[in-house]
Amino acid sequence: LDGMASYDAESDPISFSWVQTEGPDVALSEDEPGRSSFRATPGKYTFELTVTDAYGAASSQETRVNVTSEPNTAPEVHMSVYAEGAE
Repeated sequence: LDGMASYDAESDPISFSWVQTEGPDVALSEDEPGRSSFRATPGKYTFELTVTDAYGAASSQETRVNVTSEPNTAPEVHMSVYAEGAE
C-alpha cells in the first residue's frame, strides 16, 4: 500500500495512518512513512489511508485490494526401475 504521493498544499509536515476497514484480518507493517505491507490470503480487502498535516487538517481515501490464488499445477512424476543380475 503506497500513499507516498500524498502532500500538503502548504508544504506542512504530514503523517500517515493506514487502517483495514474490510476483509480477512491482516497485520499491517509500516515499511516507511506512507507505505505499508501485509501478508494476505486470497480474499477482498479494503484499506483507508488518512493523511494529517501538522495542524490537524486531515483527508482520507479508501482503496480495495483483491487477492487471488496463484494457479498451481501438480508436479509431473517420472521414474525408472533398474534391475541388476538375475537369480
